Amino acid sequence: MGQGYTGTKKEILEYIAQETEKADFTHFDRFVTTAVCENLNVSRNLASQYLNEGFKEGMLIKISTRPVYFFDKKTVLSRYNLESIFEEFGDLEEFCEYIKTHRRNKRNFEKAAGCNLSLKAAVDKCRMAVDYPPNGLPLYIEGRRGTGKSFFAWLSYCYAVDMKIVSEKAEFRKTDCSVYQLREWDTERIKDDINKKLKQSVSGDFLVFENFDRLSEEAQIYLLQLADESQTKGEKNGGGGYGRFILTASEEKEESRFYLHKLISVRVSLPELSERSTIEKEMLIVLFLEREEKRLKRKLRLSEQSYRILLRHPFQKNVGELEECITSMCARAFSVQKESDTIDIKLMMLPREILRGVKPELSRGTLKEKFLGIDEIRDSSDFYREERLGSQIIDKFSLYLANQTDYADFLGECNRLLDEYGEYILFRRAVENEKIRLVEQVLLHIFKYIRDVYHIDVPNSFVPVFSRLTYYSGILRELMQDWNRIHSEEMKQLCEVLQRESKSETLVAREILDLIRQNLEISLSDIEFVVLTILLENIKSAHDALPVQASIICHGYATASSIADVCNKVLKKHVFNAIDMPYDMSVTEIFR
Repeated sequence: MGQGYTGTKKEILEYIAQETEKADFTHFDRFVTTAVCENLNVSRNLASQYLNEGFKEGMLIKISTRPVYFFDKKTVLSRYNLESIFEEFGDLEEFCEYIKTHRRNKRNFEKAAGCNLSLKAAVDKCRMAVDYPPNGLPLYIEGRRGTGKSFFAWLSYCYAVDMKIVSEKAEFRKTDCSVYQLREWDTERIKDDINKKLKQSVSGDFLVFENFDRLSEEAQIYLLQLADESQTKGEKNGGGGYGRFILTASEEKEESRFYLHKLISVRVSLPELSERSTIEKEMLIVLFLEREEKRLKRKLRLSEQSYRILLRHPFQKNVGELEECITSMCARAFSVQKESDTIDIKLMMLPREILRGVKPELSRGTLKEKFLGIDEIRDSSDFYREERLGSQIIDKFSLYLANQTDYADFLGECNRLLDEYGEYILFRRAVENEKIRLVEQVLLHIFKYIRDVYHIDVPNSFVPVFSRLTYYSGILRELMQDWNRIHSEEMKQLCEVLQRESKSETLVAREILDLIRQNLEISLSDIEFVVLTILLENIKSAHDALPVQASIICHGYATASSIADVCNKVLKKHVFNAIDMPYDMSVTEIFR
């Protein structure tokens, strides 16, 4: 009987969480007790009991009106980027107003998809140019058409305003230099027009000259000298000068190269879309679909095949062309489905130039076309994988705290989650990255040291998995920053339980983290400590389970480790140890 109630309660809480994730906060009929009863086929008394228990346990937010509404607290915090929220509100209007006024919107460079990935170097340089006292440094942004040069200039201005480096009254003044290519614009007239624009500006204004490369050599040199002069004036009178110069260019002219090196201190190169990671393309597709949803006030779904094509297509005009493509697809879909609440974007709505390059998929499978909403794209994509792993571990920990599972079962469930994460990293989404390879090499040495000192044999197959987690949570700290902030109390409580129940393993985990900090100069968060402790517990349990062991020896980076790992998982016992031999080492040398 009790187990049945536990299952029903879990089902009700999962229903509220799922509905909260897709809530539009204009229709609330699915958050009342009646909706729970109808959708899950449970009695009203039971639904009301479990909903109120969820509220008292701090899992649900309650709106005390007639009828009463319930929302999943964790989902609200995560979805709207809130630091905290009250657990009870007097009415829906108060609840919605709280979210509106307390949500942390993305600021300046956070709005650029991939700001912590391929664009990180560009972001750092832009910040450096804006921060430099007293009047900033002239900034030169180059990149092919559609890579986001104008957008980065605007974000640099937003950063200066947000950080109070310039006044909110400072203006963003943009000039398109391609206009000066018209016949009537000779060099002297161009100089006069530029001077006129400068006289209208004040210190603190951002003076953006787009398509700088379209100017004649003489006009380029003149503008560069003005930028240098403005910086010199600023240094002499503590912030004077014309303003802050930003020049953007698609192609650099050979004639201006000497002056660029001499007069421009900060040069930013934006990568083409083809050079950016799949993760960033996924982020961009989600970003553009979200914009179209807001514009059309309809829920959008993209066919799975269309989604794969967008990820693979080599957009020659970069991010700008991808954005135009998605807008065009949404417009076509809306024109034939404008009466529908949900608009499905199908393969044939792709632009003709993209459809020409599409190759038919000949694999046998279901003929039913699958459509993905924005949330489903997020779930199937890569850039929330580490967050999802952390959230899944916390969910299992919640069951342990509620006495619905014991410590051994909690560890077993977490190991299953780590296995799934490992399979994803090793076989579905291996990331080629020099920094990750560096992390792998350091971890190999650290785990060898741990084996020599503590006789704990960490499988080599774990190295690329933990390297990926280290890279995303440690090196690209901002990617996990919001998640760590939201779940800080839960992680603190989990760490305390691990230190109490797995004292020896937590000490070794701390030592590994200390060695990583010493060798890579990065400090990791609680999630890495938790993952390491669970892994070490699993290794200890496996060794305790069966005293008789065998060894697998193979040439290769992690061949033996992978085979041993799979065999031990199938057998559910630690039978096989692994020895990964370097390619240039013989079996005879190993046995010595």
